[in-house]
Amino acid sequence: MKPMIILGLLLFNTLSFASRDSVAFFYRAEKVSVLINELTPYGRLGSLMDLFTQTENFKWEDEGFKMSCSRHYRGAGCRFHFTPFDEQENILIENRSLYAEFDLPIFEDKEEVITEEFYFESSANDKFRITLTNDKIIFEGSKILRNH
Repeated sequence: MKPMIILGLLLFNTLSFASRDSVAFFYRAEKVSVLINELTPYGRLGSLMDLFTQTENFKWEDEGFKMSCSRHYRGAGCRFHFTPFDEQENILIENRSLYAEFDLPIFEDKEEVITEEFYFESSANDKFRITLTNDKIIFEGSKILRNH
């Protein structure tokens, strides 16, 4: 009986920890949407918003791309939507994966070198990485289907 209780507690703690933040990668041949939630306002999403000097809400749009983030005392969340046009080369969607690269002129004038990476992975194997440099922001993601 005692081993079953310990096993139950371990499973409960693992599930509780895994649910503290989440990433969901929604793939279609013509578009990708990514949703990320963290149960802390000062985690990776909070750090990303801090780089853009945003405290509560942040929105950014470019051709074929929309990003919106918000945070409050209980957590932070971001939505990313990628809908490339036919000849748009900076967003590539294929084989259940995404690669998108955008110019980021707001950091070009900074003297310090900026290289930040934010990585998210779900228990369902959804993966999403955001890489920032002084002049670019790169998004990489994938949805890997498990064999059942």
